[in-house]
Parts: sequence; structure tokens; C-alpha cells
Amino acid sequence: MKLLKELGKMIHNFICPHHIDEPILKMPKSVKKMGTKIEVLSLSLTIFSLAFAFVLKLTNMMIEQKLFLLGIILYMLYRGEGVIRDAFSLYTDSEYTKYNMIFDDELVLKGTNIIGATKDKVLKYNEDSKMYQIMDNETILNTIKQYLNNLWKHQIKHRFDVIEIISILLMVATAIVTNDAIPNSIYIPLILIFGSLAFLSSAFINISRGNYYKKNRDFNNEQSVIVNDLLRVPTIVSKDLDMRIARFKNTVINSNKNIKDFHKKMNFTRLIMTLIETFSQYGIIIFYVMNIRLNNLTLASIAQLTATLVIIDTAIGYTRRLVY
Repeated sequence: MKLLKELGKMIHNFICPHHIDEPILKMPKSVKKMGTKIEVLSLSLTIFSLAFAFVLKLTNMMIEQKLFLLGIILYMLYRGEGVIRDAFSLYTDSEYTKYNMIFDDELVLKGTNIIGATKDKVLKYNEDSKMYQIMDNETILNTIKQYLNNLWKHQIKHRFDVIEIISILLMVATAIVTNDAIPNSIYIPLILIFGSLAFLSSAFINISRGNYYKKNRDFNNEQSVIVNDLLRVPTIVSKDLDMRIARFKNTVINSNKNIKDFHKKMNFTRLIMTLIETFSQYGIIIFYVMNIRLNNLTLASIAQLTATLVIIDTAIGYTRRLVY
């Protein structure tokens, strides 16, 4: 039930995103322009990969129609996909690295401007003392950076995520219409089952991610404050220094444990989804062989099955990437 509630919350937040609408939080035009460029490149690569998933099937169709030259050209194009994708990814990675560096600088610049406007005005409830206290500048800056990081990236990515979802749905629909390997009465439920499990696993990860980020933010803020105290505030006695170092060590230990626990859950969930994906492909192979009988198995039927599996694998891969 908790997973279903979280799934509903995720869908609602995606359809109806909400954030604080203040002029001081507005994204700089340079960041928006570069971020949009990165997302256009990423979306282009996604559409390119989705389209290429059908090239092998088209190759089989051309050969079946005795259009051997066109079939060979399509097969050569299919084999060259990896090279084209790698070259495109290298350029995208370079642009993304440049974008991240400028993005981080703009976060700090915007954060310092907000600190100037909110100095000694931000309070935080202390669970230990059960009292409100003024937040220090380091904690405020870290909090602002984390919020703006999520806000700006969401504002840039949201429309492209919508387009990507539509592209994947169109690909899945096309795969169902062009499927001639196994009956759709088996094919469609397999896709629906995997899609449902992918969304449920995403909801589980999202619950764990929320707890992880909350703890991680507190640990990072505490570490930042302690480090600044060590650098700026002189120690009067050695015990004071020892106490600060002990606090810092304890925070690092707890932070590392939080990171390990979260990624252990993440890796376990991804392992389960990988196994389900693998067995779904095995299931398609088994149903296909049962449908045509072993005696009728030929190289052409193997090629047909391979083309179908390529389409399914691509669709499942992008569905998994999107929901995670």
C-alpha cells in the first residue's frame, strides 16, 4: 500500500509540479540555454536509439521481399549504430561537463545573493534542544544550493521527460503492431507486467531516496559547519579541538553508512529488475519456439526473433532509465 501511495505521489508530482515562485530564485538565462541544449542532445540520442531498434526488423523485411541490396545497406547501418552513438555521446559528455561547472558556479552566486537578503532571518528547529535557532550561513548556502539544483534541473528537464515518455509509448505501440514473433496475447501482458514492476521498484527507490537525501543534507551541513569552525575559530584548549575532530569523524562515519545503505537498496532493486528483464526475454524466446515448433526453426526465424528482442530490450531499457 505504501508503494502504491508513493507511486501515486510520483505521478501527481510529475503531472503537477510545484515550487516556490520568487524572482530571486529565477534561473539565469545562460544556465537555461545550456541546459536546454544538453536535454535536446539527450532527447535526440534517445529518439535515435528508439528508431534504430527497428532497423534490424526492417532489414529482415527487405530480405524477405528480395530487396537484398537495401537489406544489406540497412544491416550496415544497424551495425554502425554503436560507433555513431559513441561519437555522439562523447560530444554530449563534453558539453555536460562544461554545463555542470557553470551550473555549480551559478548556484553559489545565486546562493550568496540570497544569504545577503536573509542574514539572521532564517530559523531552524533543533530536535535536541527543542528550540528554534538562527541558521548559520554555511547551512543556508548548502540548503539553497540543493533546492535550486533540484528546481532548475526540473524546470529544464520536465518538458523533455514528457516528450521522451511519448516517444517510448509510441515505440511500444509500434512494436506491438509490428510484432509477428509471438501472439500479442502473450506479448502485451509481458510488456505491461514489466512496466508495472519498473514503476513499483521506482516508487520503492524513491521512498529510500527521500530518507537518504534528508540525512545526507543534514550530514553535509554539519560537516561544513565543523570544517569552517576548525578553519576560522581558534581553539583555546586541546580538548576543544579534539571534540570538534571527534564530531567530524562521527558525522563522516554516519554519512558513509547512510550512503552505503541507500546504494545497497538501489543495487538490490536494480538486480531484481535485471533478472526480471532477463527472464522476460527468455520467456519470449520459449513462447516463440513453442509457436513455430523446433522442426520449423530456420535462420530466418532466428533473425526475426532477434529483431523482436532488440526492440523489446531497447524499450525496456529506456523505460527503466526514465522511471529511475
